[in-house]
Order: sequence, then C-alpha cells, then structure tokens
Amino acid sequence: MYKKILVPLDNSPYAEGSSTAAVSLASAFGAEIVGSHVYAARMHERRFRQLEATLPEEYLVDRELVRQRAVHDSLISLGLQLISDSYLDSMEERCREAEVPFSRKTFEGKNWERLVEDVNESDYDLVLLGAHGHGVTRSDTIGSVALRVLRRIRTDAMVIKEPEVFSNGVGRPIVVAVDGSQEAFGALQTALALAKVYHRPVEAVAAFDPYFHYAVFHGMVEILSEEAARLFRFKEQEQLHEEIIDTGLARFYQAHLDVARRVAEAEGVELTTTLLTGRAADEVLAYAANARPWMMVMGRIGSHSREDMDLGSVTEHLLRFAQCNLMVASRRYSPTLEMWSASTLRWTDEAESILSRTPEQYRGALRMLVQRLAMEQGHTVATASLVQEATEALRPKGVGSSSMEEAALAVAIETLRKDSAMVYVCPRCGHAARNGRPVACPVCQQEGAEFLEVAPEALESLAQAQGGAQTEETFDGRSLRWAKAALEQLKRVEDPYRRSRARLRVEKAARLAKTPIVTMEFALRHMPRQLERQRSSTIASHDWMSHGDKGDAMYGYCFKCRTKREMRNPTLVTLRNGRVGTRGGCSSCGTEMFRLGNRGGRG
Repeated sequence: MYKKILVPLDNSPYAEGSSTAAVSLASAFGAEIVGSHVYAARMHERRFRQLEATLPEEYLVDRELVRQRAVHDSLISLGLQLISDSYLDSMEERCREAEVPFSRKTFEGKNWERLVEDVNESDYDLVLLGAHGHGVTRSDTIGSVALRVLRRIRTDAMVIKEPEVFSNGVGRPIVVAVDGSQEAFGALQTALALAKVYHRPVEAVAAFDPYFHYAVFHGMVEILSEEAARLFRFKEQEQLHEEIIDTGLARFYQAHLDVARRVAEAEGVELTTTLLTGRAADEVLAYAANARPWMMVMGRIGSHSREDMDLGSVTEHLLRFAQCNLMVASRRYSPTLEMWSASTLRWTDEAESILSRTPEQYRGALRMLVQRLAMEQGHTVATASLVQEATEALRPKGVGSSSMEEAALAVAIETLRKDSAMVYVCPRCGHAARNGRPVACPVCQQEGAEFLEVAPEALESLAQAQGGAQTEETFDGRSLRWAKAALEQLKRVEDPYRRSRARLRVEKAARLAKTPIVTMEFALRHMPRQLERQRSSTIASHDWMSHGDKGDAMYGYCFKCRTKREMRNPTLVTLRNGRVGTRGGCSSCGTEMFRLGNRGGRG
C-alpha cells in the first residue's frame, strides 16, 4: 500500500514520534523512508540586516560591517546545514537498524512552502507530520505548519499527536468516519489496511443531524411575515421532516455503514458500526474522546465538498480539536454495485403504478414512507395495499383522493401519531414507532422483539413526581408537555442562545421519539454535547432509575409495574451510539427492563 514515506524532521518531540511511526509503517508495508529538513538561512540574513543599526559604534564602519555580514552569513548557512545533517543522521541510523531503505533531502526557505513543493513534485504515498514543532504555545492540538501543509497536498497524511499511543496503545481501535463519499470509503480502505498489519479492531461511525432544520424553521418563524409563514407551511414542513425525511436520513447513513461493513467483510476484517445523531463534527469528536482510538482515519473532504476544496469542515474540525493520532486519506474508492444493492425490498407492478401517479415532487417522500412501513411490518415486497396504507397515512382526515397533491403537500397533519398509543423504541438506534410493535427497525434492522415498550401513563406518573407537567407550544403551533423539573434544568443554562438551542434540540428529540412528555432525564440526555458537564452532574445526582440504598443492587423503572423495581440479572450492554446501558428483568413481574448507564450496577 505504502512504498515511499516522507518524514519532515526538526528534533521536536512530535517529530521524534513521527520518526518512530515512519519506521514502523515502512517495516510493515515494505516502504522506503525519505527524511527532510527545511532551514531558513535567508530569514536570518534579513534579520541580521535589520538589527545592524543596533550594533555598537565600533561596528558601524563600512569595512567592519562587510566583514560581520560575511562571517554571519557563513556561520548561519554552515551551522544550519550541520544541524539539518544531524537530524537526518539520527533518522538514517534508526532506519539502518530496522533495515529500512533511507534517503535524505534538505531545503532552504519557508518550512511549509518547501514541504508542499516537495510533496507535490515527488511520488510519496504517505507524509508523516508531527502535530507541533518547537513553537507550540497555543491550546490548538495542531500547529500552523502541519495545517498549512495538509491544506495544499493531495497525498495521504498522518498527523502524530500521541507518539506513545502509536508505539503501544494496546487494545485501542482504529476509528473511521463514513459519510458515503468516495473519499470516506477511501479512508475506510486505508483503515482496513492498517488494521490488517497492526491487528487493530476497526470501528466505523456516521453522523446525521435531525435537529438542524428544526432550529432553522424556529428562527424563520420570528422574521417571516404572517403571509410568508402561511405560504411556507411550517407545520407541514416539520411534519415532513419528522415522519419521512429524518427517518430517511437515518436509513441513508445507516446504509453507508452497512456498505462499509460489507467492504470490510470482503477484506476479511470485522467492522463495528455506530450511527450518531447531531452535528457531525461535534458527534464524531465526542465519539473519539470516548473511544480513545489508536488512529482516527477520515477522508480529505466529504460528500458536501467540491473536489477542489482543500479540507472538509469536519476533517478540519477533527484536526484542530481531536486529541488522538489522525490520518487524512486522499484516495477515493467506490464500493461495487452489489454492495450497494443489498436491499431485499421489491415492488409489484401495481405498487409502481400507484407510485407513478403521485405528483413527481412528492413521489420520493411516498417511496421512503413505503420502505419504512415495509421494514417495520416485515415485508420484502411493496404491494399496492402497502402503498395505499402509506398514502392514507399522508392524507389529512376528510381529504379525498382527488386532492392528493394538496394532501401530500400538507404532509400528514394526522400522520402516524396518536399520543395515547404505546411507543416502541429501538434499543440500538433509538427509532420510535407506534400502532403496534415493528417486525424490524427500518433504520438498523434490529428485531422488533427487542424493542422497548414505553407506556404514556408511566411517563405521566414520572412527570407528576417531577413537579407535574405543563403544556408548551412549539414554533409550528404543536403542543408538547414538559415536566416542570425538565424546564428548570433548561433555565440553568445561563447563555440565552445556548438555552434556546438546547430547548429546540430536546423538542426535536421528543418528537422523533414520539414521547408525549419530556421528563427531566429525557431533557438532560438530549441536551447538546457542549453542555456535557451540566448533563453528567445532574444525571448523577437526579437519576430517577438509580439504585437505592440497598448495597450494589441495580434498580430501574418497570413500565408494567409502573414503579421503580430492582433489576434481576443485570447485564451491561453497549448501544450503537456508544452509550452504555443495563438490561435485566423486573424482580416483581419478570418484564424486561432497560436503563441507560451502569452506575451502581453489576454486569
């Protein structure tokens, strides 16, 4: 995979870590190493000219100035060249001991400029960069030279931030960020190649943001005129996102992870996948902080970038703030058609005929809803009756088929939502469903038998224990009930903008989860990650499912008994989003119980 590796050297601790990584990679892949150093002799010459006016009077004579200039220029040029040779001699000795081919290069000039020129004019497969040089003073986790080089090259680059972890890091995984782009799948191929030679587990993560449009729509309500708001139809737009687009996005990004798993299987590597919800840069960064990877691998750009973009926004965010070693992959890879076309859902001619008669602008939304219903009900064939069921779900009450275009635009004023119905929640991805237990999750394919049951009356009892519930109106005129304790937690966020954003995120999460009441625990667990300190401290002190005062017994809320019960045979489980939970049985009635976290628990 890698045959020629460049390692810029400056004798800093991070450069030393890059040297170690380079020798290890070259030994693993049978590559040669090129060591380089850039020195700035002319910069010192210019600086000396600028300082000449400050010399003592006896030196401010023409003959003496000429002599001093010659001595200074000679010493600087010779001295810097000797320093460069010393750096490279040390690297050459290490390569000789490891029996790795080595060659050297030295340049005079601006460090990042000469490095970029050399990389773009040479045939390197990989560039190893220390995250910082000698001038590290800021809190950024990457220096300006490394970042400038990364912006201007199109060669795979590894940034060493934790030298000791690269050399050891026992048990730490390789994490790769996947967004469906060719660059992301190229990064996956790079991660798999590293995993095979270093025998590391590989984890793939993808993130989508179901909260963005909700916040945008909320802001638009405040500035649009009444007529403009009426034409925009906020309620119908948000309903469209909740019932179709958000689930479609979840399936879309889950499909990327499924394809990534098939690519890994073809390479003989087992891949663990996790689907995250929220702003991609923040969620992937938080995942990396928890997973503590040996290496995080990502594409140079993502699916929303043009090919001439220097770095994608998520990649740059991770470069700046992630604490782990990073690989920016520039290769591109497209999985085979067979890997993409693994869906088992087929359409009958009658179903396709009905779909074709739907106005074109709404056809895609209807198709996505049919696919969702088919997955939930366990169908592998989309029939005419299933399309009719989806159509009825989209049609407001009292609207005939002749008004289908208007019904589709209104998008489900009464769609799929009955607040008094039992809610079934997927324990892996959090997808929620009503009107019967699904056969399988339409997002992650978890078996419906594993779905957790959430009874509205149980939440009502919980809300009463938290000061009662009060009804709040959302921006699109819908009502959402909040436990008073949950609203009090929001008030603890001092910054008005952050408080507003936190409230909108919790509202959206509640609507996605189809929960009729926002409890304090629900609000805390769905606040933005920027408020992590408040979330964790409050959950620790107010967790309604925490253990009591009975030793190390684990307690949880039984939705059948409608009260807190001791959990029998608690077992620790890890959800796909990386969170830890505990599964067990009610000590009274035997009903399966589940709670987030493992504080005070066994397993």
